[in-house]
Amino acid sequence: MYIIYTTHMTRTLKTTITLFAAGLAMLMASAQAHANVMTAGQHAFTNQLVHNTHLDKKVVSAWLLAEESGWAARNREAHHNHNWLNIGYFDGITPPKNSAWRSPVKAALATVAFMKKNSGGRSILRSAGKSRETQIRAIANSHWASNGYNHGNVLRYLIKKYMS
Repeated sequence: MYIIYTTHMTRTLKTTITLFAAGLAMLMASAQAHANVMTAGQHAFTNQLVHNTHLDKKVVSAWLLAEESGWAARNREAHHNHNWLNIGYFDGITPPKNSAWRSPVKAALATVAFMKKNSGGRSILRSAGKSRETQIRAIANSHWASNGYNHGNVLRYLIKKYMS
């Protein structure tokens, strides 16, 4: 009886340690992923766009991630394409080449110019300085994305997951 009990306890302890180690590894990987969720170009673009529009940085970051993230963002950046809000990409249609997209700063400036020229972009710009929720609603209702970012829920989720 003593041997069986000891073996059972040892097996339980090993399982507990293994599960703890696996959980810790997942937590560390998750923290690393959150720290590196945006590319360097996305960070530079975000900073410039926020500087020029006064939109909330977390809202802009979530917007960029909703448009382009993960391997697709890394691949786009490797090709010096910093069109992070997909201007001219209309549900699968690729826009013509534009040298403004080769630099994140110039791309942000081109994005602001584009926003000023269309009603959806202007409504987003008018939300600057207001609450995050107001800015999220402005983006969701702007027809920037045909799906409206699921009424802004995608942006709210990304802010909560990566920027809280």
